[in-house]
Amino acid sequence: MISIQAAWDLIESSVAPGPAQTIGLMNALGCVLAEDVRCTINSPPFDKSMMDGFGIKSTDFANGLRTYRIVGELMAGHTSQHILQSGEAIQIMTGAPIPAGVDAVIQVEETKQNGSDVEITTDRLIEPHHNIVKCGESMRVGETLMTSGKQLQPQDIGLLAELGRHEILVRRPPTIAVLATGDELVPVDAEPGAGQIRNSNEPMLAA
Repeated sequence: MISIQAAWDLIESSVAPGPAQTIGLMNALGCVLAEDVRCTINSPPFDKSMMDGFGIKSTDFANGLRTYRIVGELMAGHTSQHILQSGEAIQIMTGAPIPAGVDAVIQVEETKQNGSDVEITTDRLIEPHHNIVKCGESMRVGETLMTSGKQLQPQDIGLLAELGRHEILVRRPPTIAVLATGDELVPVDAEPGAGQIRNSNEPMLAA
């Protein structure tokens, strides 16, 4: 008999990384990367709103303006060609790209809409880029995001999908045998005799 640690050390000294293979992204969960993954896009690819609310010029707010004329509505997945002017506000949804002229988004909970006008009801400091995620704030082109040897988790699959990687280079999973020993063990489909039990550990470990 040897200790568990000695057995583990023996296993580690006897195995080598499997050959690399390219597999589909949807089959890659739990696999081990065989390549470094570098960023090929800026994320987000544009300045975008963090909140449902109204896009304004922060200088207007700093100068005391609280009521703005609404000049449009911008949903996520769409763009606006309008260049925001002083005194104007554009209604904007979470994830929508920031139009030209907008440098702050006031969340809808801090506004009161009256027809074609909107009043900002907060008095807290509103600085440039308020409630705006800047282009490339999450990740930038050229950054190393994952290194070879990393075991892929669900969030990694999402990241690879964002990069457009429908295939990925991973190590081929090892083939593992499970062997349960003991004179008292009988197969699962057998009837145990006196002093015997069914071998439940083997299928449990194999699962």
